[in-house]
Amino acid sequence: MKWAALLALAAGASAAGLWQLRPTTAPSLPQPTMVAMRADAPVVNAPAQATSGNSNAIVSPPRAPETVRPRIEAAVERALPRLHDAHDLDRYLGDLESAARAQHHVTAVELEPGMRAIFALQGELGAEETIQRSREFSLRMTRLSAELDGRD
Repeated sequence: MKWAALLALAAGASAAGLWQLRPTTAPSLPQPTMVAMRADAPVVNAPAQATSGNSNAIVSPPRAPETVRPRIEAAVERALPRLHDAHDLDRYLGDLESAARAQHHVTAVELEPGMRAIFALQGELGAEETIQRSREFSLRMTRLSAELDGRD
């Protein structure tokens, strides 16, 4: 729940609204997902229900497939020992963006290690800058994904 709350803050959720973050089990997914709720939104238990005309429901994407998880963990294990300060972090995040650009799409293999690297340096950066950097990285990769998919 700690990571979910930090990621929700990074994605722009208000601190007052974090109490509304509830774990639910989606029937079509093998693991629990987090559903972020606005005050007027009903609980949504499956992604399919989110598209049934209920525009108030916000359903988080499922975790990366288990076949990708080892690649993500390996990327994190390679990167974290080399990250000592904000300069190292900026260079690493730039490398992740370049890798996504080179393969013409953004995947969890670029996004998750970047977010974990940001939060790993929380002691160096401070809580406020950590949240700010995670928001910026998330927006940067969202924009890149839109650009590469032709949605921008």
